[in-house]
Amino acid sequence: METYVHKVQYYETDKMGIAHHSNYFRWMEESRGWLLEKLGCPYTELEKNGIFCVVNSARCDFINSVTYGDDVEIQTEITFYHGIRISIKYRIFISGSGKLAAEGETSHSFVKSGGIARLKRDFPVFDAALESAVKASGLIQK
Repeated sequence: METYVHKVQYYETDKMGIAHHSNYFRWMEESRGWLLEKLGCPYTELEKNGIFCVVNSARCDFINSVTYGDDVEIQTEITFYHGIRISIKYRIFISGSGKLAAEGETSHSFVKSGGIARLKRDFPVFDAALESAVKASGLIQK
C-alpha cells in the first residue's frame, strides 16, 4: 500500500468550504497515476504503446468531510490484477487527524485498438511491474 498526499484547493470546495464529492474521484485518479508511475509504469508509456486503461466502475463511500486547506493522504493499493483487468482500493484520510474521510475502489480494463490488451503479451515490462506489486502486497490472484 502506498500513500499519496493532496492539498485540498479552494476551487474544490462548495459554498460551505467542504470538498465537493466529485473531487474524491479526481484524487483517486491522481493517486492511481502516481502509483503506476512509482511502479515504473506511467500512463504515458502505456499510451505510447497504444494501450489505454479504461474505467469499468468507480465507487466512493463518504465518511467525514474534508475542507479547504486540508491535506488528504490517499492510501492506494492494487487489490486485483490479472493481465487484462486491475482493481485499486483507496482509503482517504485527513492528514494529522487520522480521520477516515472516504473509501473507494475503481476497476479498469486495458484496451488497445481492436479490443482487449493482454499486458503479458502486449507490454510485458508493465505486466511484470504490476505482478511484482501484487506479489509484494501478499495478494494471491486466481
